Amino acid sequence: MDKFAPFTYQDLVQLLETYNVDMTKWGTETFKTINDLFNELNNDDCYMSIEHDKLVRYVSVVYILIVKGDYVLMEKEQTLCAGRKRIRNLPLAEKIIPPESLDNAIVRGIHEELLYIGNPYDIASVHQSAFEVKINNLADEDNIKCTEEIMESKSYPNLLCKYKKYVVECEVNTLPSSEFTSFEIRNDKYLITNWHWVKINDAINLNEMIKLYYQKP
Repeated sequence: MDKFAPFTYQDLVQLLETYNVDMTKWGTETFKTINDLFNELNNDDCYMSIEHDKLVRYVSVVYILIVKGDYVLMEKEQTLCAGRKRIRNLPLAEKIIPPESLDNAIVRGIHEELLYIGNPYDIASVHQSAFEVKINNLADEDNIKCTEEIMESKSYPNLLCKYKKYVVECEVNTLPSSEFTSFEIRNDKYLITNWHWVKINDAINLNEMIKLYYQKP
């Protein structure tokens, strides 16, 4: 399977049009834009190829189950840089950027999403986290749970996406014990995420990757 070489923005638009990808919803509601996809490709967050005469976006993702006792940390809601809000109910997840190792992707994802705790519009509430990450069972690579699926992209309607999904459990010290807010700075704007702790037994019913990790063989 051949991957497409780096290309210009116009090359990407032409490629999408050639394979009849309807982009009319892109950039509306909570959907991403062509420019977002262009940046992902140039940052090696994903790649594109052809499978069975269809244009497909390929992404490897690690789902990071941060646990505290019988609870797992879940994204409750996000406020995007453009001001749009979206309900999440997801564990922390991070794209794996080749040739990055799985453990490096985990640590990078945690630092990117949880480094700044507090409301960016209330400077007095903000502090920078200094934490240690303990990844459980990562040494036993044969037992790392992974699944693959191909489906319409949730970020780019009408574009097929093939996901390779890993799921791991880890512990992060110094995180707040109750609901909290974190933020990332992207292009001088804030991506704000509200987090809460959910009982693992309840979270299993909210997310397929949590269910995959904790289900018995």
